[in-house]
Amino acid sequence: FNHPYNLFVAGFIGSPQMNFFDASLIKVNGKYAVKLGEHVVVLAEEKQAKLAANNVAEQEVTLGLRPEHLLLADSGVPAVVDLYEMMGASVHLHVSALERDVVLVVSTMDMSVAQMAALQMGSNINFDFSGSVAHVFNKETGINLEANFSNRRSLPIRAGFFYVAQIGKLGFIELTNPYALFLFRQ
Repeated sequence: FNHPYNLFVAGFIGSPQMNFFDASLIKVNGKYAVKLGEHVVVLAEEKQAKLAANNVAEQEVTLGLRPEHLLLADSGVPAVVDLYEMMGASVHLHVSALERDVVLVVSTMDMSVAQMAALQMGSNINFDFSGSVAHVFNKETGINLEANFSNRRSLPIRAGFFYVAQIGKLGFIELTNPYALFLFRQ
């Protein structure tokens, strides 16, 4: 959830699904930042270190932001509310931003009646996000640019480690992540 290896995992885990944007990974005063439309957010120190360790260059990326990590703000990415779904202590805002459908999950616990009324269909809003929750993926491969490639390896499956029923001809088994087991049949 917090460190998806690729776009598939990022989109599969979590509900509502992660929002994806075309963005740029840039450097601002020597620090990595993402540029989403005209809005620039400097990434958190942890992300700075991982990107630097991978020697990541400035490039066009796919930016992933979870709906619960998007915040209503006075400035940021402009959007228009398309749909407002009250979900108990939160509201799911479906908005149009940067020619995309985007979902924000906004807590209503500390909102005034006036603030809630301002979120109706057709309302103009802005959203922002922290540099600690931005996920940057390679545009071509879909792999998270923060991923640690030094410990990635294929492991043979040994008796007692996993039980694998062989039906037909089994190809190979690759374990690239402790949470993912991929079986390929020939």
